[in-house]
Amino acid sequence: GAVVAGQPRFTLWGRRDQATLLLHDDNRVVRAPAADIVDALIGAAIGPEEWLAMLTGCVTRSHDMTGAARLGKLLRIDTRDGRVYLMRVGGVWRVRGGEVNGLIIDYTWREHAFPGEIRARSAPDRSRRASIAVEASEFSVNQTLPPATFTPARGAAAATPMTLDELREAGPLRHRDEERGLSHLADRVAQ
Repeated sequence: GAVVAGQPRFTLWGRRDQATLLLHDDNRVVRAPAADIVDALIGAAIGPEEWLAMLTGCVTRSHDMTGAARLGKLLRIDTRDGRVYLMRVGGVWRVRGGEVNGLIIDYTWREHAFPGEIRARSAPDRSRRASIAVEASEFSVNQTLPPATFTPARGAAAATPMTLDELREAGPLRHRDEERGLSHLADRVAQ
């Protein structure tokens, strides 16, 4: 979920095939596959397994190497579902970034075994632009999550249903689509 100034803004929970997004300010709820909800919010279809790979510094879910190359100080590893770039830091190979699901990912490492900052953006060839920045302040490893973590809160049952299209229109992508629409309109008028 997201908390701004101590107030919850939205909560997303569930499973890959059926997740629930509760927008606290509007008391609206969306039920759909997790990747579809994230796609409607930010313009990139990222499911739970993809998020886990990104947040832990793995980049891709696949461990099957399909190719490799040395690029200056970087080592590029190709997998079935993406590309990982490694850099040697202090005698240890660390993931510097990668490419997966149409996203370019950059990592900043601190003293932990996990990245402290993650920035992802759409690859230049994508028609829809996405940009994500995550900063980790606390780390917990190998904790068992209670089943309630994957069960919608009671407030979701009373919330007004919302479709993915309504979420897309109400969310941050609306402005991007309007800008792109105006750009396309200007291109047509100029012709």
